[in-house]
Amino acid sequence: HSMTTQPEAAVWTALKTVIDPELSISIVDLGLVYRVVLSEKPKVKIYMTLTSMGCPLYSTIQTDMYTALSPLGYSVDDIEIELTW
Repeated sequence: HSMTTQPEAAVWTALKTVIDPELSISIVDLGLVYRVVLSEKPKVKIYMTLTSMGCPLYSTIQTDMYTALSPLGYSVDDIEIELTW
């Protein structure tokens, strides 16, 4: 994700603080986040996968993602997470 705009870079930085509970590694460093798309603020769409299909910890990761993006001005309603496999 080189050549990112500042807001997109801020989203990536925030997502790096989200840790996979099973592996204790950031979801970004694990390569689980594929793409971040910013549309009319304050909307952000995140394309990601999980370490396993039907991952029981997805709700935890999702909550942590909302928490990480909150300081950037994104509320739960502004964030769309699309899971891809």
